[in-house]
Amino acid sequence: FLMAMIISRDLQEFPGANYVVFVPWRDLAHQTAEHFKSWGLDVGIVGDNSRDTAASVLVCIYRSAKLLLGRAFRISFIDEAHHIEGTNSLIVQHITRGDR
Repeated sequence: FLMAMIISRDLQEFPGANYVVFVPWRDLAHQTAEHFKSWGLDVGIVGDNSRDTAASVLVCIYRSAKLLLGRAFRISFIDEAHHIEGTNSLIVQHITRGDR
């Protein structure tokens, strides 16, 4: 899983950095979080009645992106980006805003 590898390597150079992965569905959020945990990453889920924002790697369901407004991340990923619709423009704004 490429994202886990990228985050793991980046954490070696930037310990304490924060990362976010946006996903379209709750099942994928839980699957992605479990995969990241298998890499030894500190993972939290945002969405699906969960808001574990203290973790260094957040997996956020698209429709919950508003819960991360004002947060800055070293690297942001969009998984299944072809599923982003106009209602999910908060994700694009978050990534292109430059709050780094």
